[in-house]
Amino acid sequence: MKIAIINLTGGRMSGGYRKYLINVLPKMAMHSAVEAILCASPLSIDIQNWFNFLPKVIFITCKSFKWKFYRPDNHFSKY
Repeated sequence: MKIAIINLTGGRMSGGYRKYLINVLPKMAMHSAVEAILCASPLSIDIQNWFNFLPKVIFITCKSFKWKFYRPDNHFSKY
């Protein structure tokens, strides 16, 4: 199974959600049924630096969410 975690935020993240990702992402990456995880977030949230090494996880950046001006990020199409 392949999983995508797309964090569409305005550029910030709450402490509770950060704690959730820190606890859940490593467990998902170690699960035998998971082939790969794509974790996307805005450049201002450097999720990759929260972890030493996670097998099967690819971290990418995406555009920040803007309520009135949001356009789909075609950067995801190559994953």
